[in-house]
Amino acid sequence: MMISKEVLHLFSRAGFGMPLEVLHQNKSVNQSYQWLWQDAMVYAPLQVVGTGEKDASPDLMNPKVGEVLSRQQLTKDLNFAWLKRMVTGKAVLREKMTLFWANHFACRSGNPLFAQQLNNIIRKHALGNFKTLLLEVSKSPAMLQFLNNQQNRKAHPNENFAREVMELFTLGHGHYTEKDVSEAARAFTGWTFNRDGLFEFRERIHDDSIKEFLGKSGAFTGDDIIEILLKQKQTALFITGKFWKAFVSEKPDANRINLLAEKFYQSGFEIEVLLREVFLSEWFYSMNYYGALIKSPIELMVPLIRDFNVTFANPNVAIGFQKLLG
Repeated sequence: MMISKEVLHLFSRAGFGMPLEVLHQNKSVNQSYQWLWQDAMVYAPLQVVGTGEKDASPDLMNPKVGEVLSRQQLTKDLNFAWLKRMVTGKAVLREKMTLFWANHFACRSGNPLFAQQLNNIIRKHALGNFKTLLLEVSKSPAMLQFLNNQQNRKAHPNENFAREVMELFTLGHGHYTEKDVSEAARAFTGWTFNRDGLFEFRERIHDDSIKEFLGKSGAFTGDDIIEILLKQKQTALFITGKFWKAFVSEKPDANRINLLAEKFYQSGFEIEVLLREVFLSEWFYSMNYYGALIKSPIELMVPLIRDFNVTFANPNVAIGFQKLLG
């Protein structure tokens, strides 16, 4: 039974190659996409941290020396658990999109609990609405800590978080002014998290005065800034352009990207719309887009481990391979 090159192309881009369980089912492109979508409806969070005594910590923010070493191992455990999920788990489209959004919302956390929490936030909303995803990621302790919003206070605003929300997550570089950065930073004052790792809005350190942001004026909060950013068609264009480079081709097609961005924007940033418009289009299966992407280290490793049934007696070896691949 021959598998069409179109179906192989779809599973390569929307997953990590052809899963063994559908290898001999002779599905059409449409049937294959529907299988991928239905399979991805399963949401199962990774649970590595918080499942045993070895990761118990009395203080999430100020660990002792021994706890630092334990955290390093837990971070490795989390890495390997996610790799294993991609290799053997269900919901390959959800995992592929989790990988995409994890790269989009780039973040490094030395706290494995925060890292796991952020990874599961992305996984949960990876196929849903971008606004919900953006808000949840922005309010995660991992991101707030990484981008220094703990230090963003009314008396001394810190611009790091506000700048990256615009430059990396929504508009892209060059589509905002330095004043927009400083005004947004004031709006995000008070966004922090508590010792239990939960988002907390601290009104006493929030600047509730009038701000001027992207041509609008008001006593904006962080939620208001996010809302304004999502009113900008540039946000849809920026996200669509990144999606194109990750799933279609490193060579942009301005006309198609603009059309996709418009549909994404008009849908209210429903991620499913973007997926269907690409993976069920005729142009996606033209020869221009076969072999048009270089696989990332994880995209290379996952199908190799799965197809050759590789096992690791020591999970650190898998992490070592990742480091060697950059």
